[in-house]
Amino acid sequence: MTTCKVALYIRVSTYEQAEFGYSLEAQTEALREYCRANGWPIYQVYADEGISGKRADNRPALQRLLADAEQDSFQLVLVWKVNRLARDALSLLEIVEQFRRHGVSLRSLTEPFETQTPIGQFTLQVMSAVGEMELKTISENMRMGRQRRNRLGKYCGSRILGYEVQATEYHSARRQTTSLSIIPMEAALVQHIFTLYAEGLGFKAIMNRLNHSGFVTKEGNAFGINTVRQILKNVVYIGQIRFCDPEKQFEEFAQGEHKPIIPLPLWEEVHRRLRENSGRPKK
Repeated sequence: MTTCKVALYIRVSTYEQAEFGYSLEAQTEALREYCRANGWPIYQVYADEGISGKRADNRPALQRLLADAEQDSFQLVLVWKVNRLARDALSLLEIVEQFRRHGVSLRSLTEPFETQTPIGQFTLQVMSAVGEMELKTISENMRMGRQRRNRLGKYCGSRILGYEVQATEYHSARRQTTSLSIIPMEAALVQHIFTLYAEGLGFKAIMNRLNHSGFVTKEGNAFGINTVRQILKNVVYIGQIRFCDPEKQFEEFAQGEHKPIIPLPLWEEVHRRLRENSGRPKK
């Protein structure tokens, strides 16, 4: 292995970089130093930045790495930790098998195993299972934290028409405490949509009127029927937070900290019409 060419693969998601400092630069320097110490020439550095390790097909650098492995461009792939390649056990083992078919070995800088030996392969399987468990633990902690903030009336969703989502407390790149402040012009548009429906217009008629008037969604796109429907059913506009408790298996509602845009009488009239129209047969 003293003359083998080495491919360095590094990956970091925004969550891991914020939480633990696994920056691309830190990983790259550590791997380069290891190659220098062993006298290994580096073929190329493959870096995926800000991408989760859940999937392999959405990581351009990993796909290039696999393609170059098929061309016998290098004999060893060096990573900082094996969970840089994949977070779930099945994906990791499939990647390692692709390497093996083309005579490429895998080595981790911080974990003691080599895929050339049976004990090394067994160690890899154990470590891949641990990596998958870590991913599930992170996801569960994030879900529980979001649910706890929802119960306190804090909004944890994405951008929403009528409001500006502001971070009031930064925990990490994925965990933030946010608040909603009303954007007057957007709030007037939301009120207009509710009023049109209360006056008897349907989803398609409202969509056409908004688009003909030049209004756009929060993302800058034309309005669609589903967009109009989602706005009319969003309890955030009456000052509430909707969330799901997986243990109870049904939705719950909490009083939000934000100010409502839609008065309750208008909301009730709109939802009375929604209930009536839901039972009508379509042409």
